[in-house]
Amino acid sequence: NAIGYNQADDYLYGVQNDATGTSTDHTVVRIGSNGLTEVVRTLPDPGNQGRSDSPRNYVVGDVIVQEGIPYLYAATANLSIFYRVNLADPSVPAESVSVSGNVSFLDFAFHPSNGKLYGVASDTHNQTNRLVELTFSDPVTAVANTLTLNAPLPGNRFGGVFFDGNGTFYAYHNGDSGNTVNVPEGNFYAIDLDTATSTYTLTHLGEAANVNQNDGGRCAAAPPPTVLAP
Repeated sequence: NAIGYNQADDYLYGVQNDATGTSTDHTVVRIGSNGLTEVVRTLPDPGNQGRSDSPRNYVVGDVIVQEGIPYLYAATANLSIFYRVNLADPSVPAESVSVSGNVSFLDFAFHPSNGKLYGVASDTHNQTNRLVELTFSDPVTAVANTLTLNAPLPGNRFGGVFFDGNGTFYAYHNGDSGNTVNVPEGNFYAIDLDTATSTYTLTHLGEAANVNQNDGGRCAAAPPPTVLAP
């Protein structure tokens, strides 16, 4: 989980969590074009965050190059445990990232040019979601702001998000996955975030395969993906 693409070396990076959610073992791995994985370094155990039912997992992440060094930003869903991880030098300790504002993500992605993080957030799974922007005052300090959309995002899980090279944000909606709120499942949305405005336009691109366990990662400098008609 918590995957992101590093343009510098053409690898996907992510966090290998324990499948049971009980282990303290968490490793950063990279995935090559051949599909093989390689362990890069370890990450601190995020703990259960004060809840017996909360898994010890990093679930959100993306990669960005800052001052010539690639970093993986990886966090638990509520961002209470959030690290900036040096991918070039595993001996450098992971740095803790602090975020002001109440926000919870299942994935986030860096904008290709403005250095900000974006994700679809909800305080609980059964509320209408909101588009949130994390603005960094330095590499390990951010403030969360909710952006205004022309239409509401459906409630519940958005587990996979990514950008294209034009600054368009793509988000996959998992659906309600058996929860109490009846919302469409397996839908794909786009939001143009390249130009700042007071209200951003939400576009429904169509339906996709309905999955519950997923993540998103893509080369942010790549041209827009081809959207096939149903």
